[in-house]
Amino acid sequence: MVVKTGSSTKFWSRTVGAVVLGLIAPQAPVAASEPGAVSAAPSGLRVTATGEVLYDSNELRSSRSAANSNRPRDDFRYSPALNVAYSRNVGRLTTTLDGVVGRDFFQNNRQLSRNRYIGSGTATYATGTGCRAVIAGSYSSRQSGIRGLDTLRPVADPIVPPDDVGVVIDNVQTSTSAGINAGCGSLSGRLSFGGGYTHGALSNDAPTRRFGNSVSDTFSANVGIGVLRPGQLGLNSSYTIVRYPARQSLAALVPSSLLGAGLRTFRVGVTFARPIGTRLSGTAGASFLHTDAGSSSYNSPAYNLGLSYTASPRLSFNLAGSRDVLASTAAGALYRVVDQITASANYALGQSITVDANVGFSKNDYRVPFSIPGEIARRQDTSKIAGIGVSYAPRPLYDVSLFVGQTFRTSNPNLFNYDSTKASITLAVHI
Repeated sequence: MVVKTGSSTKFWSRTVGAVVLGLIAPQAPVAASEPGAVSAAPSGLRVTATGEVLYDSNELRSSRSAANSNRPRDDFRYSPALNVAYSRNVGRLTTTLDGVVGRDFFQNNRQLSRNRYIGSGTATYATGTGCRAVIAGSYSSRQSGIRGLDTLRPVADPIVPPDDVGVVIDNVQTSTSAGINAGCGSLSGRLSFGGGYTHGALSNDAPTRRFGNSVSDTFSANVGIGVLRPGQLGLNSSYTIVRYPARQSLAALVPSSLLGAGLRTFRVGVTFARPIGTRLSGTAGASFLHTDAGSSSYNSPAYNLGLSYTASPRLSFNLAGSRDVLASTAAGALYRVVDQITASANYALGQSITVDANVGFSKNDYRVPFSIPGEIARRQDTSKIAGIGVSYAPRPLYDVSLFVGQTFRTSNPNLFNYDSTKASITLAVHI
């Protein structure tokens, strides 16, 4: 369940029974899992009703020097939601549907109250020869109401600083994606290969935020070879094209050199995955990134890392890290280079109580900077996030989660600095 999202901010995400640190990550193509790697879910319908109360000491994401005195920085948010999940197996075909309908009510900043609609679905067909095809799609719609994500400040209004400082308008942001992925593997597991295609789109209703609208296409391919059994060596590549269709109609706001500029990113790399004993398993990868954006290009090595260690049946640790290139929906840059590292620990106190601790670091390096009237170009920002959560699930019918987290963001320019403390309690009832 998403607690707070934003197209240019970090966010926390929650799974039932555990609190997990989430940082903005690249939108990957439809998962290219190896044939047979994921077992089919049991058929059936599952309905979950949730109610969450969250306190945020800085809901407006503003630095104290830039705070709008007309709006309170801290706020309580009340979020009822209904989740419906359905899965059905028919022979070799498995279909899943998942949807969320909810609303966020803000006590002090009522202009931020918003609906949340999220839907996704997959159809997976597996053959007896080790091949599998997956078709997947998703849709989300939400109100996005803080200036940095929603509007341009008029040039004649020099008093209120732009972005993350409590200026609110009405804007609905819609995100869609659809894709197909297919893969095959030998019965011995020593060889696998596959590829996929994903189409995505992001749109804003507010006319002055449509410069951030984008359409993307991603093509991917991979080959896996069994080495150092049971290790698996993977060769992978992807090519992503991002276009900004609305900028042609905003010639008065967007620099002429960037009106037709899109983003093209090519990535090629190698990944090795292998369990080490019965407690440690991991994946390590290295790749090369090449990005063309307008008349500018960027080349860089990249990485992805994932380690999991099970110290005991009750205690486990996870570490993950990556670098990628993403489109920037914020004003002031055409794209961003994102580095992120997260670490978490999970401890089961008993059959019904689980404690999770999380820390994370992310860095956004904004490239091809440009200025838009009313907003300031960004250069860089870093975020440090820490949190702890407790989940109590005494019965299959319901569970309760408590969460406390802290975010520190440092930016260039420092107008976008902010600190935020969050505390929430969530009750989920499974019908």
